[in-house]
Amino acid sequence: MVAPKFKATGYPEYAQGMEVPVDNGREVPEGFETIELPAHEVMTFHGHAYEENQFMKAISWVSEQLERFDPIIYGYQYVLEDGPRFQYEPRGSRQYIESRPVRRIGKK
Repeated sequence: MVAPKFKATGYPEYAQGMEVPVDNGREVPEGFETIELPAHEVMTFHGHAYEENQFMKAISWVSEQLERFDPIIYGYQYVLEDGPRFQYEPRGSRQYIESRPVRRIGKK
């Protein structure tokens, strides 16, 4: 699910990139663009190290765990409208890593 405010701009459900200061003064490489996201909290999930040719299996495993995980046990809820999900480049030696936007329950 893509948050409506991001879908309207054409951005996908997942964001891939790096954080840089707004005024970093560097040229944006061809094929990339800069977007400004509102501040928000995320929960980050790590899989296990895996063989490079098994990256789709590693992504699927983390995705399955995320679907079963309930952040409410830690006092949070997923709020996809607060920002995109972050998918870090899958690398076997580093694991598959994904972050999802969350908000503490009761906080607006």
